[in-house]
Amino acid sequence: MAASSAGQASTGFGAIEDVLLGLTAVLPQGEIVRCRPVPRSAAGPDLRRLLVGSEGTLAVVTEATLACRARPAGWEWLAFGFPSFGSLADGLREAVRAETGAAVIRGYDEADARLSFGVLGHSGGCVGMLGFPAGLRGLADRKGLACEVVLRAGASGELGSSYGEHWWEHRNDAVDTYLRIMGPDRAFGPGVVVDTMEVAGLWSAVPELYAGIRAALAAHSDAVGCHLSHVYPSGSSLYFTFLVSGADDRDAEARYLAAWDQAVRSCAAVGGTLTHHHGVGRLKSRFLAGEIGETGVDVLRRIKAALDPEGIMNP
Repeated sequence: MAASSAGQASTGFGAIEDVLLGLTAVLPQGEIVRCRPVPRSAAGPDLRRLLVGSEGTLAVVTEATLACRARPAGWEWLAFGFPSFGSLADGLREAVRAETGAAVIRGYDEADARLSFGVLGHSGGCVGMLGFPAGLRGLADRKGLACEVVLRAGASGELGSSYGEHWWEHRNDAVDTYLRIMGPDRAFGPGVVVDTMEVAGLWSAVPELYAGIRAALAAHSDAVGCHLSHVYPSGSSLYFTFLVSGADDRDAEARYLAAWDQAVRSCAAVGGTLTHHHGVGRLKSRFLAGEIGETGVDVLRRIKAALDPEGIMNP
């Protein structure tokens, strides 16, 4: 809740704000706020939504009531090849708008596809993937519709279910890879930084977001990949992974910060948001005014001053 998170199946099951029904939170001066669990309320501005994404600046959430759905007994997968990132974005846009019931919809540019599916012998091109909960009513027709709209949008052909099965089995392997590179072992040695940047925008902006941010990161990085990890009828997130190397840690840090500066400027230029679900934190706080304006930042500062006058919470 504090980071306004979204899970890997948020296309089908919603992000945290979609499943949060009620909460209890302790304010900095000890008062308790209780938002009773209800499906929806128009009783003034939504205090639940005020605390979602507040990153520990306003209160400590001590209790929450979430809406639940049955866990799928399994998954059935479709995967498609695409000749370009543009056709990939078109295909996923049409897939989500067709309301096929896919709970997982993801797309990989060529670099990320090689990294994610090279072990399967993936030879090139972009990859789009749809995951359907097993046992979904009308599943055969839903998958048929998905194939129809995705192929019509520009997919070059089907790739088989092994892509989805492999992703599901290894979907969190990147966490261990990150720890090996950035943790105490420093598997790639000193002077190497690997990180992610996840942004979001409307479908009309997605191609420009991809091209601009990828170019900005590539200007300072040795490798850049991107995947579309959370899609909506109105737009999508773009999740970039990039690796920066330098003569030493200090040089790598300078290159890393320059990559972020240039990429955020590129994101803002086409109307994207600088974070979809990772939050702001210390790294991105200096860019916040560029997105919500000085007036927006001032509103947040007034709220924090009212709730945390002594500044004891996360600054």
